[in-house]
Amino acid sequence: MKSRHYKQFNETVHTFKIEGRLEAVIVEKPNFHKTYVSITTPLGSIHRGILDKQDVHYDVPAGVAHFLEHKIFEQDGMDISRLFSMHEAQINAFTEHNRTTYLFNATNHIIDNIKRLISMVFYPKFSAAGVEKEKNIITEELNMYLDDPHYLQYKALLSA
Repeated sequence: MKSRHYKQFNETVHTFKIEGRLEAVIVEKPNFHKTYVSITTPLGSIHRGILDKQDVHYDVPAGVAHFLEHKIFEQDGMDISRLFSMHEAQINAFTEHNRTTYLFNATNHIIDNIKRLISMVFYPKFSAAGVEKEKNIITEELNMYLDDPHYLQYKALLSA
């Protein structure tokens, strides 16, 4: 573990790797009461393929990161965000071009919520019915962007 103290902020940042792969960063902030936890995956909207542990490449369809962002909250047909709420946590997720982040904040039950977050991200349990339902939701969401002038300008700028 590497640690670095930033005197001007009164913060200490600890970085280490879990099982030699998963980078973890802990930022100690004395006198703060709320804890923020996030897991960021290297799969975003621009990705059309992924590599497994043996460096085997798999093609993925456009939009898979956003699709997974939604589906990760389903565990065996149940909305897992209810469990976070019952344990005093607020959970959310967002997909960017090169990553998807799942996060929560809470003041209590931190370890239980961390275990729940790790479980939902690394061991998802989708139902077939939930996947089919989500396909329609994602299609509608994508169609909404086609009516958004700001999004259309943004896409045009990127294309230029």
